[in-house]
Amino acid sequence: MVYHHSKNLSTIAHYHNRTSLILPPNRKNCALLLSSVRVSDDGTYTCYYQNSPLLYSSVSLQVFAKYTVQCIYRNPSSGLFYCEASGGYPEGRIQWKLRGQPLSQPSVTLSNKDHHTGLYYMNSSLIINVTDLDALTCVVENPRDRVIVQKCGGADGKPDMQSAGPEIPQVKALTGVVLALFVLCAVPLIVKYYKEHQTHKPQDDELQQQNDLLENQRNKKSHIQNIHA
Repeated sequence: MVYHHSKNLSTIAHYHNRTSLILPPNRKNCALLLSSVRVSDDGTYTCYYQNSPLLYSSVSLQVFAKYTVQCIYRNPSSGLFYCEASGGYPEGRIQWKLRGQPLSQPSVTLSNKDHHTGLYYMNSSLIINVTDLDALTCVVENPRDRVIVQKCGGADGKPDMQSAGPEIPQVKALTGVVLALFVLCAVPLIVKYYKEHQTHKPQDDELQQQNDLLENQRNKKSHIQNIHA
C-alpha cells in the first residue's frame, strides 16, 4: 500500500477499501488504520517520510486467532480420545494431561493449514484407560494467545481459559505499538507512527527507489492538472 501526501495511491487489491490514513492538523505524527484484519496481514509495515534525506521506520504486526477446541471420547471400550482444535493462528501445539500432569503415553497429532484463510486445524488421538474423564484434559497452546484447556469429561463441553505463564507482551517499536488482534475481527487496527521519535537512517538504493516512485506519482498528478488548466 502507498500513501503520498495523504493521498491513497495504492493499486494492491489485497488492501482495497481496508486502509485509511489518520493525519492530525499539526502533521507531527500519523496513524495507519487497517480494518478487517486477516492472517495475510501479518508482517512488517514501513513508513517513509521526506525530511532531507528520505527516512523510514518499521513496525511488526502480529496477528493471532483463537482455536476452537473439542475433546471427544470416541471409543469407550478401547479408551480412544480425540482432541480437535480448529480455526486458529499461528500453528499451535496439543498436549494431553491427566490430573494436571503431562502424559507419557504416545499420541498422534496432525496439523493442516487452510491455504485460503491461513488458519490451522489440528487433531490429536490418544488411547488411555481412565475412569475419571474429568481428570483427562486436552491442552492447546497458541504461541500468541492464552492456553486453552478442554476437559474430556466436561458436562457443558466448554473449554477453560488459562494464562500461558506471563502475559504475552505487546509488540513494541520506536514507531509505536502494534497489538495482536483476532483475525477477521470487526475491530480496526491502528498502527501508530510517531515521527518525532524516529531513528534517522541514511539513504540507500532501496530508499532512493521508493523516493523516486513517490516523486513520479506526484509529477504525473501535477502534469494532469496542468493539462486540464
